[in-house]
Amino acid sequence: AGPTLLNPDGSFQGSFAQFPSLWSEVSLFTGIARWTIGPNAPSPRPKPGSMAEQVDWVAGAAIMVRRSTIDQVGHLDESYALYSEETDLCWRMRRAGWQIWYLPDVNIIHIGGASTNRKSTECYSRLYRSKVHFFRLAYGLRSAVCLSMVLIFLAVSRIGVRMLALPFLSSASRMANKVRIRLDLSMIHHLGSDILRL
Repeated sequence: AGPTLLNPDGSFQGSFAQFPSLWSEVSLFTGIARWTIGPNAPSPRPKPGSMAEQVDWVAGAAIMVRRSTIDQVGHLDESYALYSEETDLCWRMRRAGWQIWYLPDVNIIHIGGASTNRKSTECYSRLYRSKVHFFRLAYGLRSAVCLSMVLIFLAVSRIGVRMLALPFLSSASRMANKVRIRLDLSMIHHLGSDILRL
């Protein structure tokens, strides 16, 4: 089971979601999910008065698991580079017949990103490498390669658009755009290298 995660200012933080699919990852990467699900995508914002409900996975920042469940399915998989390990654990629990519950009335303040710097190229690359790793373990090699190729294509396309926009941006926006380009280049490099090792 997992609670509602709140930011220090009391606002909602992503706490649960459906298992990822190729479409959900594309929509997250392109920003479509922010329009179709909300600002905390892939986690939908709970509605006022929401009751406890079964979900696919809950955030690993605060997750309660029976000892008997861990004895059956194992601990968090240390082969993950930093992200997606809670998704993997919930996937294994669901496949073993256990239920995953989201508890909207239980609130925990979580300082998101306190242990990482998501703007660093290393953490950004780890995020997407872990997503591909989950696809490989959960859905198979073909799905993992497909996700990698789609992400690389989208990242290359986004870099092209940002490069074309650079001359028309203010100096501050130009610097921010260059940082985003570096992040995507790092992700492309690591995913491309991983494909060769799959």
